[in-house]
Amino acid sequence: MKYLLVAITCITMIGCSGIDNAARINEEGTAGVSYNVELSSPIPDDSVETTDTSITTAEAENAAAAISTHAATAQEVNGVVEIKEKLFVAQTNDVYLNPQDYLGKKIKYEGIFKSYYSEAYDETYYSVIRYGPGCCGIDMNAGFEVLWKDTTGKAYPEVDDWVEVVGAVSEIEQDGEKFLLVELDSLTVLDTRGEEYVTT
Repeated sequence: MKYLLVAITCITMIGCSGIDNAARINEEGTAGVSYNVELSSPIPDDSVETTDTSITTAEAENAAAAISTHAATAQEVNGVVEIKEKLFVAQTNDVYLNPQDYLGKKIKYEGIFKSYYSEAYDETYYSVIRYGPGCCGIDMNAGFEVLWKDTTGKAYPEVDDWVEVVGAVSEIEQDGEKFLLVELDSLTVLDTRGEEYVTT
């Protein structure tokens, strides 16, 4: 299967029950999903005691408000939407959950450069991510697959380099599934690293 990274904010809010059957695990133990996400269990009532993987109605409402308003914090400057460190997971989720609002738009963000070789497709896939929250022994990473639009004279950096991405959000289809990626305009190695682990 094609390697794809996606941040799922609901993991931090509802535990393992929040990922639907679209979830796949690659050889490195990273979850990759297409961008269909739904709650598979009801939100508990405030009067019911909750476990570590459940939330109260008030917490769910706060989380929903954060998801619905976080996109406004990703301001477009000179035609580029910048995904900031403070709400990295939430803003990345917004791209996956509302692709129609982002397709063709340029985004800018920083993260860790990664590569993954797929034996099934005999192809190497590249991504820029930050390490996200974990659930049930599975670490979820926030970020996107990245691809040079024009490979002429272009090279990818070293794995684990801290980079800045600028490129357009695009949609591709493979084996009947649609995936998002960022078609790169630039991929710049930076000397100063940001937060590698993000939770919001």
